[in-house]
Amino acid sequence: MFHRFTLFIFIILLISCNTQNRDRSNESSDQREAEDLTKEEELSMAEWKDYENSYLGLSLRYPNRWELIERTGYLDNRVVVNIFKNHQEQDSEKQPVHLHESADKTYLAIWPKGIGTEMPSGSQTKYSEIEEPQDESFLLNDERSTAFFLENGQQWGAFLSPDLQITNSNWDEFGFVFVQAATDNFSTQCVDAESGAKIPMRECDPMGGDTVLKKGNVNQNDWRVLKKIVESITFNATEKAPLTDLIKVEQPLPNMNIKSPLKIRGTARGYWFFEGDFPIVLQDAKGKTIAKGYATASDTWMTEDFVPFEATLQYSENVTPDDERGYLLFKRANPSGLSQNDRTYSLPVLFPPKER
Repeated sequence: MFHRFTLFIFIILLISCNTQNRDRSNESSDQREAEDLTKEEELSMAEWKDYENSYLGLSLRYPNRWELIERTGYLDNRVVVNIFKNHQEQDSEKQPVHLHESADKTYLAIWPKGIGTEMPSGSQTKYSEIEEPQDESFLLNDERSTAFFLENGQQWGAFLSPDLQITNSNWDEFGFVFVQAATDNFSTQCVDAESGAKIPMRECDPMGGDTVLKKGNVNQNDWRVLKKIVESITFNATEKAPLTDLIKVEQPLPNMNIKSPLKIRGTARGYWFFEGDFPIVLQDAKGKTIAKGYATASDTWMTEDFVPFEATLQYSENVTPDDERGYLLFKRANPSGLSQNDRTYSLPVLFPPKER
């Protein structure tokens, strides 16, 4: 009798354990399905929220489960926009965030006037070297836009500087969009520039040449979502800077008689050049090319300030037109080949009358 009772209790306990295991398995399966569904919803833009800011002249889309915070009147009346994952608790006293938040945070920061802080340390490269150029709604400044990586090659962030020609007056050359995806098991290590030995981070001097190694694993789902948000950004109230604010020709002057060899000089913004030069074309009034060449920077061109340039065009007097009018075209260097990057400054010139 005792043995039968013991066997009965054992069977009851076995059934109970199996039931609990099935319940746990179902709960785990349901949780995984919910997490997978969340990822699918975040990556599907069909139900995303729309955000538009007429003051900044931009619009974008972001996931329903994420949170957007807009700050106005910050510092010298700046407008700053942050987008966070909804579940992340943000300390209101630390907002708005910019380039230097803890590695476990996923966020996007828009600073139209920039902020005085150094760039993140660690492995980095030009953004254009890893990504295709944005369309005309969000052109990037190639020299300033930067991608950031962990030691294992995973990209964790990007600093995106809009091209000055597409932004409105409420942006300036220091404005940026910054994105960061959370990194799990994050750690840093510093390598001394001279000895190559590992040193404590408190002694690390990246500006002095020390190397910062960042380790961990980037949340790839978060990174994919951030990229989709960036791809959705458009500048609605765009305006191009006037050509007179981009290039100034000192010689020849407008409607001046010219002859070969034609000496040309002036100044242009650094981003008018590529690798230190840009094309120049001499045409007649009907658009026929008479001569072409390149203007060369006579100073450091990797700047947004004006840079002096010089050029010399040579051509045969026999090919000059009977019509005395012509045009000297100064073309902005455009290595991307995108038509929206084309800018041309046209200077009217005169050809001396041909001898009869």
